[in-house]
Amino acid sequence: MRARKYIGLVGGGASAISFINEFAKMKRLPAEQIVIYVFDKSDYLGPGNAYGPRDVQSNILNTKAGYITAINGKAGDFYEWYLDNQEDLLVEFPRLYGPDDYVPRALFGKYMKYSFKDRSKQALLNGVQVVNVHAEVVDLEPDGDAFRVKTQCDGSYFVDTVVLACGTLKADIDMDRVANSAVFNDPYPVNKVVNAIQKDGRVGIIGSRLGAIDTVIGLAEAGHRGKISIFSRSGYFPWVRGTQGRYQCQYLNPDEVQRLIDGLGRPLCLSDIGHLFIRELEHYRENNEDQLEPLSFPPAPITCLAEHLSNELSLSTGPRGWQAIIYNTNSMLSLIWNSLDESEKDMFFNELLSPAISMRVSIPRENAVKILELVNSGKVEFVAGEAVVTRHEGKHIIECAGESIDVDYIVKAVGSPRRLAQTDSTLFKNLLSKGIVDQHKYGGLNVTHDNRVLDDQGNAFSRLFATGEVTSGVNLFTSAMDIICAQAAKCARSCSRAIDESSMEVA
Repeated sequence: MRARKYIGLVGGGASAISFINEFAKMKRLPAEQIVIYVFDKSDYLGPGNAYGPRDVQSNILNTKAGYITAINGKAGDFYEWYLDNQEDLLVEFPRLYGPDDYVPRALFGKYMKYSFKDRSKQALLNGVQVVNVHAEVVDLEPDGDAFRVKTQCDGSYFVDTVVLACGTLKADIDMDRVANSAVFNDPYPVNKVVNAIQKDGRVGIIGSRLGAIDTVIGLAEAGHRGKISIFSRSGYFPWVRGTQGRYQCQYLNPDEVQRLIDGLGRPLCLSDIGHLFIRELEHYRENNEDQLEPLSFPPAPITCLAEHLSNELSLSTGPRGWQAIIYNTNSMLSLIWNSLDESEKDMFFNELLSPAISMRVSIPRENAVKILELVNSGKVEFVAGEAVVTRHEGKHIIECAGESIDVDYIVKAVGSPRRLAQTDSTLFKNLLSKGIVDQHKYGGLNVTHDNRVLDDQGNAFSRLFATGEVTSGVNLFTSAMDIICAQAAKCARSCSRAIDESSMEVA
């Protein structure tokens, strides 16, 4: 009889797709059968909130259609799927998209939904059965070397291995200060936010990255008439993508960085990476068309959003070599981050992370045009500073930069809270209280280099793993799709090795 091993995969989004795909490719012992329980409370597996296949089509990706994928190592997978299914998709998505277009997140969500099913079918051919469990996981109980997974609906599943792949977590809402019906602690799905907000309502959006931009445009295109205020704690707003294509770094690449680390005899400094970047940019400009735009880091915070967007739009009509370089470094960010001196990490995290994200996580030109028009018309304003939300006499008040602004609705578009204890996740609150996980000082939880979760005493579990957003402190940047896929694939390999080791121990 074939021995069965059970994996509990908590989360059914992008990480789950790449995990299942990679895990199914691993060679199994002849007498071994794997069952993967995928726990997710969503109505559909694959997309996650940000890529809901029924969300508004004004939400667009910030990566070109020809490059983005949900499968690690298959850069053109989405666009191949789109071309194969183009006729069937035309009713819902009547525009024809080319490889250089930025397509709706909802369209990519349909691809992710397909990919989850497709990878699950392929996995079954390799002896890996994927079982969907439509439920929210609220607790884990160690049981010897295994775990008991508990769900909100009182379900209990005994598994040999657990993988935490929960995606973006929502912030807990202070119910004493705000009225829940008028506060959204996640901008996605945008259609839910748009449909709940009255057209003349005053809206305060806390955060200024992609979720905030999608919310503003979604409201505007649905005919919203009330004033919208964007509150940016750091005073930064995304830059705009140029026309450059993909680029392979010659100097700022994993091999060169590893050689630098090995030869230094000390931890990396940010200046070491800066020197490599300058050398790379010089090489790029010698061999590629580029605009000789002046660069300084960190850039100054924004004092006038209209001026920032106007300048960015003028630069976005041509190639921006520095963007091509930093996008190519996605695969090595964890290597750089974990090789930095601790004091350098502290400085980057506390002083440089926000400007770095504003440059790295850029937006398509068409979104920048829409936001600029709304700012120039007076419908949208940008307020820099820490936003403090209070409630007084039934009104929501946002205090920021010396101003007190009454709003009817609040949308929190800030991503996962850095501290797990500040999320609304019952699972992580329970795991923290029992010491099963330990908060990383830069965000998420502590994990080893091979994705094993560390408890609050610094001990690594042999078969409890984590990947994606919950490892942000260890990996720094975990939100780009190619990074999500690569990290999930790496986690799958670590998980597979752990299962093989346990099987050999039993034998």
